[in-house]
Amino acid sequence: MPTSTTVAANGGEVYVVLPVEIAQPARETAWIRLGAMDYIATILREQGHLRVLPSEAVMRLIGAREPAQLDAAELERLRTAAGAAYILTPRATPTANGWRVVLDIDRNGHRASYAAAGADPLEAATHVSSMFLSGLGVPSQADEAGATPAVEAAQRIGAAVLAADLVEARRLIGQLPDAVRAAPEVQLVVGKVALRGGHVDEAAAIFTPLAAASALTPVQRTLAHLGLGAVAVHRRDFDEAEREYTAAITALGGRDDPYLRGLVYIGLGVADGGRGRTESALTDFGRARVEMERAGNWVNIADIDVDMAEVEANRGRHAAALVLFDRAIVGLDEFGAKDHLAIALLNKTTSQLALLDLAGAAAGSERAWEIAGTLHNRTLLHRAAAIRVRALLTVGQLDAAAKVLDLVDPAGTEDPELAVLRGRLAFERGDVAAARQRATDAIERFGAPVASPGAPADATELVLFSLDALRGGGGFAPVSRLVAKLHAGPAQSAAARLDVALALAAAELQGAAGDPSTPVGYAAAFAAAERNGEPDLVVVAGVAQLRYLIAQHSLDEAMNVLGRLRAYTGRDYATARAATAVYQARGERSLAEANAAQARSLAGERDPQRPL
Repeated sequence: MPTSTTVAANGGEVYVVLPVEIAQPARETAWIRLGAMDYIATILREQGHLRVLPSEAVMRLIGAREPAQLDAAELERLRTAAGAAYILTPRATPTANGWRVVLDIDRNGHRASYAAAGADPLEAATHVSSMFLSGLGVPSQADEAGATPAVEAAQRIGAAVLAADLVEARRLIGQLPDAVRAAPEVQLVVGKVALRGGHVDEAAAIFTPLAAASALTPVQRTLAHLGLGAVAVHRRDFDEAEREYTAAITALGGRDDPYLRGLVYIGLGVADGGRGRTESALTDFGRARVEMERAGNWVNIADIDVDMAEVEANRGRHAAALVLFDRAIVGLDEFGAKDHLAIALLNKTTSQLALLDLAGAAAGSERAWEIAGTLHNRTLLHRAAAIRVRALLTVGQLDAAAKVLDLVDPAGTEDPELAVLRGRLAFERGDVAAARQRATDAIERFGAPVASPGAPADATELVLFSLDALRGGGGFAPVSRLVAKLHAGPAQSAAARLDVALALAAAELQGAAGDPSTPVGYAAAFAAAERNGEPDLVVVAGVAQLRYLIAQHSLDEAMNVLGRLRAYTGRDYATARAATAVYQARGERSLAEANAAQARSLAGERDPQRPL
């Protein structure tokens, strides 16, 4: 029975369950702090159908602090950030016969407490949760459900995940008896650990049979499909991702669970955005935002801002994307969500690179790389490495780029995305033979399945790198094969960027074949880049056209193109070199030397004397 006045229920209010305060804490009972917290939250959400803030969101808001360490101002900040009316603080104490759990309730300053005993912490938590729901007038089968050994195992592992300790989570998984490990509730959390750790193939093998198991609850099947959707996104198979997220909605049925529905719509938005379906993606994310608001999960809205920013970036609207990224970064930094913060910083870096904000890209990628190094997520580490290397290469820090690559992929063969960057590094160092081999190998591998934690090569980056590496060596046949693969294959993310790269590839192939329409091809590629409006592609297409025009002694037309690139000569190495080459060809020594000095200032460890 409650020890104070019964608290009235309100189905529209948000509930926050804080970590459990443990009397006489010890190593063997440490899991109760987060495991029982999440267990109580799950009962209230699934049995009571209450709007309970997800435990991960709670941990983002309070970090590693105990409830007793939160003063009145911090509790009010928590209440405001979560939009919560109820704050629940469980307390667990060992007794001679088991455990006693007290649930302290604070509803906007009105307090009550419930207490229950059980043979173990989860049994006591089950009883006290049922009492609280009864006090709210909410029917519950929590007492009948109880806590099986599998449930306890899932909560123990889940506690390690909430504490961001994937090493401990995997240790606990390794100790499980086969019968316990095979339970669906355990398999779901094991799959989650695999996914968080970047073991994507392992996660797929776990979630696939779960999604097909008719004996699972609707929530369990939904979670399995969400896991498979995340696997497909990692593999950049956005058609499969859409199928899985749609299946998740079907599995959920008529159950009104705004948090899970919000996750599904986030996934659908990512899948649509990855295929260039911008309006559909923004609609999905808008629906996800509404569902997360209904769930009281304001924390996840920062993640949605990141996703919406990525959609804007994919259609070349990087200025709009940066506004969303910056807003999300502030929130994620405040919430202490390190993995999501790193992703936001990395995506922002990609936009900065497109805008030729090279100093900003170097700073943001450095911070993201440092954060990723503190987490046990191989997939995130590889992604951070790829974007960090791109940022370093653009400012000519070749040795630093090599160190990052050697740290995460010492063999140089595991990750197709990093393999392309190794090729780009070789090209910038002047090792053209190695760059050509890397380009040829990457083209042959493109489209093949990629083992985790590797990522497929970005199609646009691969086209542009292959053109640079194979130009002038009589070896453009691999580029032709790549173009054919891309035309025949599925839709790629950031399709507008790829269209520019393919237009440039067409012009280069025309030039290599001596096609008289080559000038038209280069002009079309440059026009496509200017329509797309991303400065990095404008520079690439413009410099390629200048290279061709100089070789053809069409210097008047070269001056026209250079005039459209002048805004970038002070911050882009390739443009400064191209300007130098144009003025040298025209015999204008003073202007050539001024631009050569600019190129030297931007070169870093690159050789500005190399042929354009």
